[in-house]
Amino acid sequence: MELKNRDVIEIFNSLNTLAKERLPIKLSWRIETSRRVLEPFYQTALTAVEQAKIRRAIKESDGTFVLAKGPDGNPVPGTMMFPKEEIEELNKEINSVLEETVEVNNIAIKLSEFPDNLEVSAESIKGLDKVVKDE
Repeated sequence: MELKNRDVIEIFNSLNTLAKERLPIKLSWRIETSRRVLEPFYQTALTAVEQAKIRRAIKESDGTFVLAKGPDGNPVPGTMMFPKEEIEELNKEINSVLEETVEVNNIAIKLSEFPDNLEVSAESIKGLDKVVKDE
């Protein structure tokens, strides 16, 4: 199955959410198998996006990142600031990474594998439309 990196990220996140539910063993096994298959692709895509950000982020003279400031004027941990002239190129680079396709096998899940009484939010499974197959 050919997927874009953005799909891989969304599917992986949805599988992680679904994996927290109490499910029949066969479905749990399929979810875990799919997560194992997707994880290297997921990590590679996230790393590529993070590296693009790191290359373009504003750094202090000691090499630490300049942090974005919150509404209260205090630095927000885990954020980065970027020069205005770099933002458009950064977004293009990130979109390019997210649009790259990868070939992934053995991640399809049949709709019939889900119990009829399973109650999950649409938000928690929104990324699964590419892997859940209605026989």
